[in-house]
Amino acid sequence: MEKITIIIPIYNCEKTINRCIDSILQQTYKNFELILVNDGSTDGTSRILCSYKDNRIKLINQENKGTGSARNTGIKYATGDFICFVDGDDYVEPNFLCEGYELIKKYNAQIVACTYKRKKSLRKICILDKIYGMKYLISLPEKIPMSVVGKVFKSNVIKDLFFDVNNKFEDIEFATIAFLRSEKMVFLKKKLYCVTKTLDSRSKFYNSDDRLKACLKGLNLVREKCPSLLNDYMTYTLLNGIAIVNMMIIHDNYNVKLLKNIKKTVSNNIKCVKHSKYGIIKKLQIYVFDKMFPLYKIIYKIIKKNRRLM
Repeated sequence: MEKITIIIPIYNCEKTINRCIDSILQQTYKNFELILVNDGSTDGTSRILCSYKDNRIKLINQENKGTGSARNTGIKYATGDFICFVDGDDYVEPNFLCEGYELIKKYNAQIVACTYKRKKSLRKICILDKIYGMKYLISLPEKIPMSVVGKVFKSNVIKDLFFDVNNKFEDIEFATIAFLRSEKMVFLKKKLYCVTKTLDSRSKFYNSDDRLKACLKGLNLVREKCPSLLNDYMTYTLLNGIAIVNMMIIHDNYNVKLLKNIKKTVSNNIKCVKHSKYGIIKKLQIYVFDKMFPLYKIIYKIIKKNRRLM
């Protein structure tokens, strides 16, 4: 039985870390190592981490450097044949590792991804090549979340791959590279990973261009490794840029320089939208944003207001 490495970056998670760690220790798949990277916690987290005595646990303490740095530290210490990431305020179902391992072995895949949401069908498996894996990753609404959690990676795919420690949306570039390196992926439409924070919690960073920068770096990789998806990935990038502006609209707080940069990026690449495989609604959203921004703001405010009332 091969070893799986689970990496948990941890910062001030005293309210949730017990549940997270316990969900790993209760896995039906037993041959794993659990790397806990305490990223300079200042609450009671450190005391909780020290209370665990399981010999499969490696506890690493470092100064606070952010999630990307903590994950990088975990990768450096990982010895498993497979690697997966779990966030300290999330948890996994007891068969998360077992099902991921069995699927990755059965189909000789490099990545297995599950969903975070309950599906009507109890269990459905999609076998994806590189092209369709990328399409699932950049689909909106998303099929495979653009994140590193909820996935099992073959270690040889990511062992030399590290997160951008200067970008709060470090998952985007990392996941894009991992999927571009993989010839076969398995998507399991079953909730095995449980997210306790909102999936768009980082959307509050509407004064930062991190999200757009991460997508543009991913775009350069797609241009080199998978040019047939260039229009789709550019459209995905533009929608992520617009998502930053959406948060400005909601908070009525505009970063003028960033807004101007996003508008320019959208305008300069609007031709890619026409040739992408996105649906008419997403394309229309981009066109209205580009050509009629005052109207776009009004429409977006109305849509958000109606959603809150539902």
